[in-house]
Amino acid sequence: AIWVTVEGLFGPWLFPLNSSARPSTANWIQKLTNESTILPPWIPGDSASATSIMNSFISCVRGMIDNDSHNVALSKLWTLYANQWAQAGVKDHIFGVIHPALAALEWSRFTPTQHDVDLMVKVMGMFLPSCHAFLGTIFVQIDWRLVIDNSQIDRASKLFPALMCLLVKL
Repeated sequence: AIWVTVEGLFGPWLFPLNSSARPSTANWIQKLTNESTILPPWIPGDSASATSIMNSFISCVRGMIDNDSHNVALSKLWTLYANQWAQAGVKDHIFGVIHPALAALEWSRFTPTQHDVDLMVKVMGMFLPSCHAFLGTIFVQIDWRLVIDNSQIDRASKLFPALMCLLVKL
């Protein structure tokens, strides 16, 4: 329940708005980009303020990670990243704030689920060089031996091809 609250609190400040959310924004905001692109959550000149907001978000996430006995906080964060930021049209000034903050987390504690691995493959399947570089920084920190050792036989048939895809592309 706390994750939903934190995401709801910081989402409006940190997440780009896709084209379906455009009608609910003010007219002057809609004019910042053309209709087919997403609206960035801040302009380049506001990156310092966005960094402050992102640091507050990361502080909350760190608290959840430190008290996470089931190792789900990093999984939720990866899902959030893949769904909110890893999309075409997100500008470099957004990644300039998001990627350093996320990369500073302890991704060695991340034990990806099959869903997480599928999202990694999805991100790698899009032309998003900045996201690929970020994924590479967290991918090498993950204890894949533990992930493989803990995978069930039926799950391994999906996991191994996905990991091979990621290894080849990264």
